[in-house]
Amino acid sequence: RVAQELKPREESKRTLASTNWQSLTLVDESEVEGQMIATRLGQQIWHACESELRDLAAYMASLLQNETADQERNPFRAEVVGAALYKAIEATSDQPDTRKLLAREFGNAMAKAMPACYAQIVEGLQSRGIQPMALAVRQVDARMLGVADLEQ
Repeated sequence: RVAQELKPREESKRTLASTNWQSLTLVDESEVEGQMIATRLGQQIWHACESELRDLAAYMASLLQNETADQERNPFRAEVVGAALYKAIEATSDQPDTRKLLAREFGNAMAKAMPACYAQIVEGLQSRGIQPMALAVRQVDARMLGVADLEQ
């Protein structure tokens, strides 16, 4: 998954009109549940490591020569770690209840351990002289923020 994240992204040009509705199939319920558990694992890690992940994203953007310090381009983001953790849980047991238990326990443990891990990765990058990508200011339409009266 990390290797896939490192590949340059191509903009999707598919539209709803180009979808072949005949080729759609139903997804197995256990697969959907697995994706939900992996997402929850990633969210647990993200909530515990928000500032560390923001710092790491700036360094990874610089290292990977991305245009911006976008957290979605960080191959070590919590979503990827959560998906990898769930793959390991899947390999351990085929019992849904056991997987849920392992996900809960590993999720808590990883949420506690990952801030230090991400901080060590940042320290390692700093020690090798890698500079973080400068943060960019995004232009936002004030009307979208509900402050249109401030423009007047």
